[in-house]
Amino acid sequence: MERKFILSGLLCLLGFGSTLFAQTSVSLTDDSSITTISVSEETFYEDASNQVIYIDFETVQVNLSDLKVKNSNGEVVMNDELSSLPVNTIYELDYSTFEPGDYEIELRSYTGVMTKTVAVK
Repeated sequence: MERKFILSGLLCLLGFGSTLFAQTSVSLTDDSSITTISVSEETFYEDASNQVIYIDFETVQVNLSDLKVKNSNGEVVMNDELSSLPVNTIYELDYSTFEPGDYEIELRSYTGVMTKTVAVK
């Protein structure tokens, strides 16, 4: 009788334990679950003559996961992972190869997204 109780207890623990300790994952591709985070004026600095945008990570109050640049049709023209970069990084985004038009820069964190629109001439 005691063995049956111990065996059923172990099976129960294994069955429920796997769901208790499972990690939940958040998909960053589902834009409906991402909230908008405000961006400081000091975060982006555009050097139009060299066609470079400098992004200061120290002014951002969250850890960043990736950067996406989308054209006016919503197509991703650039994607870069940022999670391995230090929090005091100044990221250089060279847009000299982009076609003329409006682009949206998305700085994505694990909880939200910050956007900035840039016009390339």
